[in-house]
Amino acid sequence: MHTFATFAHAEVAAGLATRAHAARTAELAAKAAAAHLARGAARPRTPLAPALRARLGEALVQAGTRMLEPVEAARLPTRAAS
Repeated sequence: MHTFATFAHAEVAAGLATRAHAARTAELAAKAAAAHLARGAARPRTPLAPALRARLGEALVQAGTRMLEPVEAARLPTRAAS
């Protein structure tokens, strides 16, 4: 009988902890959604943003292409074997 009471108490405590965890998770999700909406509202909506993003992307692609090219020392002519 004593073990049943202990088991029931543990079950109630686990249920309370689960509900508290669910409530805290919902609270954090609501705060994150509010922060996401606030950031979106604060962001300027100018037509320049897509053009700047495209130019930045092109510059990054060009830089990556230049990094993949062999270095100048590898392009030097080699002496023919005699």
